[in-house]
Amino acid sequence: LPIGKFTQLLLEKGADVNCQDEDGRTALSHACEMGHLDVVKLLVQFNADPDVSDAWGNSSLMYAAFSGHSQILDFLVRAFKRLGLRLDRTNNAGHSAIEVANFFGHNQCVQILNFPCRREIEIHETCQHVSVSEYKDYVQSVFSRRTSCSITCQACVLYLGKQMQIQSHTS
Repeated sequence: LPIGKFTQLLLEKGADVNCQDEDGRTALSHACEMGHLDVVKLLVQFNADPDVSDAWGNSSLMYAAFSGHSQILDFLVRAFKRLGLRLDRTNNAGHSAIEVANFFGHNQCVQILNFPCRREIEIHETCQHVSVSEYKDYVQSVFSRRTSCSITCQACVLYLGKQMQIQSHTS
C-alpha cells in the first residue's frame, strides 16, 4: 500500500492529523523532511497545522528547508501564506527556515522563502576548532539520526536546535 493511500485511510478513519511523536514531530514534518509532496498535500487537505513545532522548535517548513524540498516549500508557502504562516519564525537555536536552507546550500528553497527582514547566518564563534564541512556533516548525521560523529562541543548549538553533544559509536 503506497504511503499516500495508507495516510488517507488513517485520516479518513479519524486519525489526529496533528498528532505528535515523542520528539514533538508531526506527520507533516516527517513528510516534509522525506519529500513526500503527495502526503503533504493530503495532510494539508485534512487541516494539518504547519506551525506545530517539535521539541527543538522546528516546524514543518524548517524540515522541508533542511532537506531541500523546494516543491514542498513552495506548496506550503502558497497554501498557508494567506493564513499568516510566518516565514521568519525561528527554532530554539534562533534559526529560521530560510537560514537553514541557506546554510545547507538549497538555493531554490532560499528563493522561495526569501523575505526582506532576513538575518545573516552565523556559526558560533567558540566553534573555531570545527570546520564548516565537519559542522554540516554533523548536523546532517544528527538530524538523520545517524549518530556516528565524534564532534563534542557543548558551546555549539546544532543549527536546528539540538545540542552538539553526541558521543561517537563504533560501527
